[in-house]
Amino acid sequence: MAQFSKEEFSFVKELPEHVEIECPVCRGILTDPHLVSCCGHNFCRSCIERVKASNGFCPMCKEKEYQAIPDKKCSRIINGLEVYCSNKEKGCEWKGELKNMSTHLNKEKREGECQYEKVKCRYEKCQERKQRRYFKDHEYRECPHRLVLCPYCRSKGTFLSITKDHYEECRQYPVTCPNKCSSTNMPRGSLTAHINECPLEPVDCVFSWAGCNDKPLRKDVHVHTADTNDSYPLLPVDVVGKVVHFYTNACGYHMSARLMRSFDEDYFVLLAFHEGKFDKFKPNFPKIFASYLNKNIPLIDNTAATYQQLPHNILNGIQWRLDTVVPEGVIKQYLVGYLYVGKYDFFSGSDIVTIYAQ
Repeated sequence: MAQFSKEEFSFVKELPEHVEIECPVCRGILTDPHLVSCCGHNFCRSCIERVKASNGFCPMCKEKEYQAIPDKKCSRIINGLEVYCSNKEKGCEWKGELKNMSTHLNKEKREGECQYEKVKCRYEKCQERKQRRYFKDHEYRECPHRLVLCPYCRSKGTFLSITKDHYEECRQYPVTCPNKCSSTNMPRGSLTAHINECPLEPVDCVFSWAGCNDKPLRKDVHVHTADTNDSYPLLPVDVVGKVVHFYTNACGYHMSARLMRSFDEDYFVLLAFHEGKFDKFKPNFPKIFASYLNKNIPLIDNTAATYQQLPHNILNGIQWRLDTVVPEGVIKQYLVGYLYVGKYDFFSGSDIVTIYAQ
């Protein structure tokens, strides 16, 4: 029988005056009563053995020499006393012999008959203490250390580890697109594939190789690169009397050219550089030539030169007069000795100069 104090429970019937049930040492109900030969008092076996081992004197009569023997009669009397459960005030209605109290309470054990006894949660890391009757809900629905299965991938762990750590890496856990597109509740394992297709994902410009650091949304790439589909052609281009705009190459320099003739019938080509979407990328500047009647005429061969950016219409208003001054920044290259066009056939259908790059 476990050790109890008289204050822990109440007796069904009033105790007889002659019945001695309290140990003089621990003041609890006698457990395994032992009678001492010196004065006839009863002590708990563990209490009197501890006393003898320490100083040897009887706690009651101070006798040095004495014997302690089991008191079977006292034990029967005490064990047979009818008592109420020590948790009576909490609601337990049990009553029975004192010897059965230990079994009824089963102190500090998760399982037991008395549902009003406070015990510790069955899970080792949980420090919660409740009456047994409340632990069903706690252990199955509340305890952070209860064992659960991940509802998405069926991995096993404690509720705390699953919800705090596992959810952060579970490949089946539902996530939303970080770009806040319309796709929601997709498995985390599918997110990478989705990002590779997401219309709201920032992507490299198709001309990143040329130095463009812009990152348009995937759905806006065609808008961002709209200038690459400009009506202006890429070299080579054919140039006659009207101004022709072109790009030197894909993602290259925006230029314009015009073929003109002076009053003394000298032919020349005007070239102008313009501001444009791709100028800031500084692609390698190519050498530019004019071709006519299978003759190749160098127009620009200094690929390291820096050229002034000019308005788009700068070549439109130029009319040749004896005092005409070419606007600053415009490149002028004579074609004397290379090109012959009849006096009255100037800029006729066959009078075309082809400008190309190398």
